[in-house]
Amino acid sequence: MRSITVQGCLGLALVACTLGGLGYVSYRQLSIRGMQAEARLLLSYMQTLQNVYHIEHGQYARFDQSYGAPLQGKDHCEQPEGAARLGFILHGCHDIKSPAPRYAYRSLPQGKDRPSYRLEAEGGTDAKGRSLICFTPDDREFWVAEQKKGVVAVQSCW
Repeated sequence: MRSITVQGCLGLALVACTLGGLGYVSYRQLSIRGMQAEARLLLSYMQTLQNVYHIEHGQYARFDQSYGAPLQGKDHCEQPEGAARLGFILHGCHDIKSPAPRYAYRSLPQGKDRPSYRLEAEGGTDAKGRSLICFTPDDREFWVAEQKKGVVAVQSCW
């Protein structure tokens, strides 16, 4: 049998630490991308719903009250009337098997001469105002999508 040398143990420890560090960084990046994908995907979906609603009704649906994740610890899972008219439903709020939404969504009117919309996604917060999705509790996530424009991060904790 071969005995393990001190140098061999140090080498294995160095490799293990390096792989552990890379694993943590990879996990964090995947978490970040997954959380941001929720906001981008649902805002894009809302844009599609708004375009269809406009074709059918000649106007855009709006809901000023937030719908989705808790903000300041207050629950926002009750579907607003405008979201129901639009056909926008968050399964995390209405299906116990789905994960809870990480963002609260709104659809606001924009433009007076020519009707338009502004869609917002705000990262959830607890009763003390700490972020539920950022690794640093004081950071915030806020995404916006406007008519004929892409989804952009106005404020991001990543």
